[in-house]
Amino acid sequence: MNFVLKDDATNNWWDNNSANFRVPLRKEVDTRVKPVDVLPKPLCDKWAWVRWDWEGRPPRSEQEATEEYERGVQICFVTGVQEMKELMARGRLLDELWRVGEGKWKYADYQDKVIKPTLGRDHPALAGRPRATPPQAPLPAAAATPAPPVALLDVPIPEDLIAVQAYVLWERAGKPQGADFAAPARAEATSAPQLSADKGSEKREMPLDFLVGQFALDPATQWRRVFGLGSKSQMLAVVRQEHKDGPVQVDMFSDAASPLVMHWGVTKPGSQDWNLPPEEVWPEATHTSGHAAETPFVSCTDFGRDVLPANMRVPLQRVTVTIPQGSWVGGLIMVLRSSDSTMWYKDAGGNFHLPVPSKAAPLARQEGGDPLSRLPDDLSRAIVEAEVKSSAWTLMHRFNKAADLVNEVLNGYYDLDVADAFSRVFVWLRYSATRKLTWQRNYNTQPRILSAAQDRLTGTVASAHARTSGEAQEWVRLLLTTEWHQKLHNNTTPDDVPICEAYLAYLESNGSMSAYWRTLSDAGITRQRLESYDRAITLEPQWFDGKKDALIRDFRNYLAILKAVHSGADLQASAAGAGNRIPGSARGFLAYVLSHLGDSQILPLMEAAVEARTELASCLAGSRELLYLDLALEDQVRQAAERGVGAAG
Repeated sequence: MNFVLKDDATNNWWDNNSANFRVPLRKEVDTRVKPVDVLPKPLCDKWAWVRWDWEGRPPRSEQEATEEYERGVQICFVTGVQEMKELMARGRLLDELWRVGEGKWKYADYQDKVIKPTLGRDHPALAGRPRATPPQAPLPAAAATPAPPVALLDVPIPEDLIAVQAYVLWERAGKPQGADFAAPARAEATSAPQLSADKGSEKREMPLDFLVGQFALDPATQWRRVFGLGSKSQMLAVVRQEHKDGPVQVDMFSDAASPLVMHWGVTKPGSQDWNLPPEEVWPEATHTSGHAAETPFVSCTDFGRDVLPANMRVPLQRVTVTIPQGSWVGGLIMVLRSSDSTMWYKDAGGNFHLPVPSKAAPLARQEGGDPLSRLPDDLSRAIVEAEVKSSAWTLMHRFNKAADLVNEVLNGYYDLDVADAFSRVFVWLRYSATRKLTWQRNYNTQPRILSAAQDRLTGTVASAHARTSGEAQEWVRLLLTTEWHQKLHNNTTPDDVPICEAYLAYLESNGSMSAYWRTLSDAGITRQRLESYDRAITLEPQWFDGKKDALIRDFRNYLAILKAVHSGADLQASAAGAGNRIPGSARGFLAYVLSHLGDSQILPLMEAAVEARTELASCLAGSRELLYLDLALEDQVRQAAERGVGAAG
């Protein structure tokens, strides 16, 4: 019998290390799969390559590699084939092995989730990965001899893997048309692996970085900005004016893979209303489309060279609009689309707006230009743009945007100190948690989709906690604190507590409306407030004969849940969620806290909570569940201290 488990209360699924639980029903039936004698050679070659890559691509001399191959005992090949045969003999599928061989499932992850639980941690197949060895003392100068040349093991690299690597490099470069990345892919696949410490010191180079630097030093540059086009491409917009009485040149450059078309209009100074551009400013090949003009981007060769990220040529495209001196144009407003109209690009859900200087309204004094350009940094602009330029916006959109920004901060997209960047994200989400920002605008989100968006954000923040330290890590922890409280309050609000109490008062008084409204009034809730909710309450309670006792029982249980959630006492749920991740040294202290919640003796409770947090400290990095438990324990310490202060008068 094969099965998995589902927890209906939390909607979590449980399996046996990415496989089904399996229970034999009859002992006399041999359910084992017969050993596999022959495996496809292409699969064996790929499996040998991924094992060699997993083992760190160990170097061997050419002679050693040749001798091993001729003896038929190539370690990676033979061990890999034996490994696959044993896996299939224990019920793993051939399709699953192909997924690993083709790189769709990382071999390191497959080791942890399948091979080790299936074959055991002491299996010979797991002994191949090299381990660090202590450094040896150098030989004396007189005894030193030149080392023989060392070559990488001559393991044939399957062409399918080269093709996959070439696709990754092509996509990373922005999917340029006509570019061939086969040679760089082969060079990267055959090169020695780069240490993670070296990777962390690199800054990601973007195709437009060269132009950004060029225009930053150009004294004619009046305004410039880089906009994101999806997750892979960018657009650089530059407004230049050589002298005050000369024309204004607006250049837009993009590294997008597909040809772009600018769907645009112009605005007057002090306004953001869309107007059809005058023909005097039309670039070549411009035509009208309704109340807008459309201009295709053209290949960019003006600078005599292409930008070279990671030694690969990335073609750029460009469009230029020249506005004569004395024109009434105060800005350009636009969206972009691919030439086949399958993709549209906007600025955080709204139009791109590029201010244009004039004698009457230079950029420094333009009140009707883009007000976001006055914000101090790109991260602040990205946050504000998402909030004010999106016609449809909910918590789900905010959580997904926040997760993207956290990843971008960690990857160095913003010219900000990491701690400063996370402080901005924290302030933003804190405004959200206190409902200073809208939770729903022109969009309805299903609860499961909202929950998935929040899980993505909290998972991203938990990963950021493991990748930061010092002040930056403290800001990340505050981010998680905000999301922890937001998670408790997503589906209900504090107002639900007195509303539930009012309905219970109505039931217990046999349908007295005065008891219902009196309870709400005591909590400061009016009829107008009930009607102002997203899901407005416009009707008074209805009496159901014969269901009074059942309703009272159910709503008393619901009231207990509401009070637990909105009093912050979610320690039990956090402890249950952490489960076996809780270290044994913390469990005794945690058990004491759980069994003495609300005690008048606050000092033992606080000591136990602090000791439990101390034991958890070394395990927090990257574990969202343990971080939640740590926050819940901190909350209990705060509540106990507040009770103590209240008792002391």
